[in-house]
Amino acid sequence: MTVKRLRRTGYNIGYARVYHILKSNDMVTSSPAKSRQRKWVRYERLYSNAMWHADWHAMKDPRMKGMNLITYLYDASRCVTGAALFREATSKNAVIMLRQTISRFGVPATILSDNGSCFVGVRDRKKPKNSWMPTLFENELLSLNIILINSRPYHP
Repeated sequence: MTVKRLRRTGYNIGYARVYHILKSNDMVTSSPAKSRQRKWVRYERLYSNAMWHADWHAMKDPRMKGMNLITYLYDASRCVTGAALFREATSKNAVIMLRQTISRFGVPATILSDNGSCFVGVRDRKKPKNSWMPTLFENELLSLNIILINSRPYHP
C-alpha cells in the first residue's frame, strides 16, 4: 500500500527499500513464518577441499563456435580450480581436466555435477533392469576415492 501511494505521487521506490526504512525506524516486526529454515543451504562444508562443482558449458561466442568449456569450482570460495576448452563435452575430456586440477589443488572429497551423460553412466539395456554402465569419469572418481554427488535437474 505504501509503495503504491509513493509511486502515484511520482516517487519510484522499491518494496525492499520501503521495508528497510520502516524496519530501521522500528515500524515493522519480523515474522518468524517468513524467515523459516531453508530446505537446503549453500556452501557449508566443514573441511577445505571438501567439494568441487563440475559442469560443461557450450560456448555462445561466435569466435568459439563448437567449443565446450569444462569448469571445476571450489565450493567454499567459488574459485575456479580448473577450466579448459574442448571440442567435445566427453567423459574423457572431463577426466583430463580433473587430473590437471588435482595436480594443482589436491584431491577433493566430493564432486557435485549435473546428470550429464559425460558425468553419469547409462543403463545397460542388455543386462538386468538396475545395472548401469559407469562413465570414464565415474571410474576415475572411484579410483581416487572421490564421492560423486549429482544435483537434481536445473539446480546447482
